[in-house]
Amino acid sequence: MKWIVGTLILLLIGFVLQLSLLVYSMYVLGGILFVTRTLSAIWIKGLQCSRHMGQTEAEIGDTVKISIKLKNIHPFTIPWVLFEEEGPKDDLTSTPVKLQLKGPRLGIERFKSGAIKFWTYEATMKARGYYVFGPAQVETGDVFGLHRKHRTFGKRDGVLVLPKVLPILRNEWASNRALGETRITHRLFEDPARFSGIRPYQAGDPLNRIHWRATARAGELQTRMFDPSCIQGATLVVDFHASSFGGGKDHAEAELLVTTTASLAHAFDEAGEQIGLVALAGNKAERIQQEDREALKRLYRPWFSSQPREKRQLEQSIIVPTRKGGGQLQVIKEALAKMEFASDALFDEWIIEYKNWLPRDASVIVLAHELTSSLIQGIVTLKASGYRVSMVQVNWQSELKPDWAAPTEERAELAATGVPCFHVRQEEDIAWLGSNLLI
Repeated sequence: MKWIVGTLILLLIGFVLQLSLLVYSMYVLGGILFVTRTLSAIWIKGLQCSRHMGQTEAEIGDTVKISIKLKNIHPFTIPWVLFEEEGPKDDLTSTPVKLQLKGPRLGIERFKSGAIKFWTYEATMKARGYYVFGPAQVETGDVFGLHRKHRTFGKRDGVLVLPKVLPILRNEWASNRALGETRITHRLFEDPARFSGIRPYQAGDPLNRIHWRATARAGELQTRMFDPSCIQGATLVVDFHASSFGGGKDHAEAELLVTTTASLAHAFDEAGEQIGLVALAGNKAERIQQEDREALKRLYRPWFSSQPREKRQLEQSIIVPTRKGGGQLQVIKEALAKMEFASDALFDEWIIEYKNWLPRDASVIVLAHELTSSLIQGIVTLKASGYRVSMVQVNWQSELKPDWAAPTEERAELAATGVPCFHVRQEEDIAWLGSNLLI
């Protein structure tokens, strides 16, 4: 724009002072500006960009190959094209580093008609999470540098890195519900598929319960008995609020909490029991999708940016309904991989709204980092609602105190609720989860 304004001013001066050479020069410069501006617009529209991911789901430590394809579809030669592929900056600069990139993501090339260029680089996943790559930024212009055009290929692609799963070798949920076979402590109703024996007939027994062969042998009516159904499996309730992790800075302990949750889910699923997940956490994949949708609105409807922005809070909850089998463990692992810190309602406010997602026929295991007053109040709410609750605290900075040591105020308050508490300070503790009962 400044070149056009400058040319018009000099052209006006040339007319006023009758400087024919200056006027001629400005005509030539104006023509060059028009041609270069037009060509730059044509060149930038003639570029097509696509991204190919080697895989969209990975494990910690895997390396994913990412290839970028840039093509000139117009019958014109583009003198230069500057290309740059954006990456997840926060993950590249975090401590410890969650992602490592190797290979070129920046380049400048000359494109003939129909030419295709490739950039390939590798991403090594150091931690679980959802990593997005893109958008690609492309810039071109004329050889004089008078006009430059920029274009963003807005499509972003993600790689989901599943959390680590460690085997649980020993489980002592003695105050609640063990993994595997255990003595029935909570009777719901008799299960006709679990025959347990016979007894003499009593008034009111239905006829379909009479065991006719035993009746013939005993000479009097005999009734079949069945074992009752009992509480099976668990719903894992996770407090992943940023305030519980030092404002979201305790990444190592957050990952240990996720690993513990995934390992518990694996243990229940392996035992053939139902398992579910209800987490106070943000969903990174949904947040990124919403950001992309808003960016497209601003791109295709320029007036949208001048309108009052709609204040719609993302629902910071991740829910996997409690059920058995059917790839349930994989669904939970994918949900845990997408988790990020929540920043809205605290645990006690949140659990009131979402406790209806907790089935009555499953235990509730609360996993958290700190014993905050909000967390304890939420546990009290669950106990008062009739749920069978256990607590797992994941905090490697705390120390186990002997029985004679005075408990902290938070621990004393939790002990008063009657909820058994287990402790995880490092990954080695997960294998023996349940044996380090604190109360």
